[in-house]
Formats: sequence, C-alpha cells, structure tokens
Amino acid sequence: MSQGWSAAVGVGVGVGVGALVAWAWRRSALPPDSWEEVGVVSELVVYPLKSGRPLYVQEAEATEHGFSVGPHRDRSFIVILKEGSLVTGRQKPKLTFVTVKIDGETATFEAEGAEGHAKVNLQMVTQEGEARDADIFGAPVKGVDCGDEVSRWLSEFLYQGRREVRVLYRHPELDRRVARHEEREFPQILDTDKVIYADVSPYHLITESSVEELNTRLEKPVKGNRFRGNIVVRGSKPYDEDDWAYVKIGEVVFRMLRPCDRCSFPTVDPETGTKDPAKEPQQTLKAYRILKSPEKLAKLWATSPLFGTILGIDTCGTVSVGEKVLVKRISRNPKWRYWR
Repeated sequence: MSQGWSAAVGVGVGVGVGALVAWAWRRSALPPDSWEEVGVVSELVVYPLKSGRPLYVQEAEATEHGFSVGPHRDRSFIVILKEGSLVTGRQKPKLTFVTVKIDGETATFEAEGAEGHAKVNLQMVTQEGEARDADIFGAPVKGVDCGDEVSRWLSEFLYQGRREVRVLYRHPELDRRVARHEEREFPQILDTDKVIYADVSPYHLITESSVEELNTRLEKPVKGNRFRGNIVVRGSKPYDEDDWAYVKIGEVVFRMLRPCDRCSFPTVDPETGTKDPAKEPQQTLKAYRILKSPEKLAKLWATSPLFGTILGIDTCGTVSVGEKVLVKRISRNPKWRYWR
C-alpha cells in the first residue's frame, strides 16, 4: 500500500499511521498471508429491486453476480423513466418502500402507502418481453420490460401518474455488465468481475462498529440500513474494514475492489421515505471520511466520503448469518494495491 493512500486512510478514520504500524507489530508473529478472525456475519441482505426494500435472510448463495436466495437475486430489477434514465431512491425516496416478492414465476410489487399491487409473470417477460437499453451512472445496461401493469402501478406511486416509468428485469441471455473500472485506477477490479444492476460491484460490506462510531458524532443516530450493505459484520473495530484486502466467510472468498464512495443516498431514511433536511449523515461523514491523497483519487472523491467497502468474489458458495469473518490485511501485504 502506498504511503499516500496509507496516510490518507489513517487520517480519515482517526487511527493514524502510527496505529497501522502498531497493528503490524502486534501481528508480526502471524504469517503475512494468514487469515485473521475479525467478527461474525450479523446480517445478509438481498435487494431484488435496485433502491427497493431489502430482503433479510439467514443464508444466501454468493454467486458471481451477487447474492441469490431462491428466485430472488440481488438488484435484478431496475426502474427507469420511459426515455431510459435510471430512477433510484436518490431522486424518488419513496422507491425505498417498494417490495418485490417472487413466488414461482410471479413477481409481486407492493409498497407501503400504495394502492393495490402489481404482478409480473417472469417466464412470459423473459420469453416475450421487449429488450431495452438503460444507463447506470454512465454504464450501459440491458433488460427486458416487465410490462404495462407494473409500469402503471409504479408510475402512479412515484409520480402520481405525471411521468411514466418502466421496470426492467435482467434477462439471463442478455449481455452482463462488467464492473466499472473507473479509468482503470483500481487494479483489483478484474475483467471477469460481473454485476447485474448494482452501481459498481455485486457485494457491499459494512460493519456495525463503524455505524456505531458514526452515531457518536450525530445528533440523531442512524441505522445501518441507510448504507444498504449486503454483508454486515459484528465484532470488528470501527473502520477496520478499510484494511481488509480479502474477506472469507465459510468457503466463500471476497476480494476488496475499493472503498465505497458515498453519494447522497444515505440521507434517505428508508423507514420514512424522506431525505434528512440537514443532509445527515453525509455532512458529518464529509468532516472525517474524505480522502486526502493520492491526488487523482482525492479529486475523484472530493465530495464523496468513504464508508464501507465494495467487493468482488473469487470463490462462490453459501454464506450464513453467524459465520465467522476472516480477513487478510492490506497493512500486512505491502505489495497489495487499491489503485495504480
């Protein structure tokens, strides 16, 4: 890890370079490439609809595209405006109220405060649905249109019928989006990394201790669901996840691609469907979790505080709540790089 990155992370999380040195000294008896236990999985979360309500599960299949629980696959549906632009909870916080439940070949869309519900026959959609192009923050994606019933229902719920939205479903035969390279600054992102409709990567990890530490700085504490992690870890030190190059849960091995730079989405309370008027916790995070160096990354993330990590996957398999979380550390593997 470069001196610039190490110092920047140290200042950002309040542990400092000296603490990183102390970590390395305390672990000097361990082989540099050994696994270290840091905590346990406290939550596993699947988001069938991008920006929609979460599905909390006790066990999930970790696939190359993200978590899968039966027919529910992480972020396999998206909402777009008729002209093709993406709709997320950033623009429409009420989208966080929308639940997708799949039974057999039927996906049911419903939401707190919405009138009625909408059903989608997934078999019919995948066989006969119209293929559409869309865009996820500059990355082109494809999907099949889920039809007029869910379009009318969701248009009414989100826009009172004044604008038309369409719901797209990931068709297994359409091209799959490869995780974005961000101008190839992040060598841990490989051409083989795949994703459906998540922003950058199929897995996002947060820790309970980092949320708890953040809450000591806030007038109004927030819940971890503001950050929409797929994997939540209990028992680690605050922001220790910054130092995890690899994460192992059971036989599944994840690879850190880069820290997670935060947009305004955490200001949306998913329990009320509203944005925080004080723009919290984003404003507080900016006070101590903004990257200072290296210069190119600092410029890229000048207004985006870092919180949590985004992961690729090297070994697929089953993960469960309660399993031990093992890691290999960046600070003990000096040749490992977040960026080039």
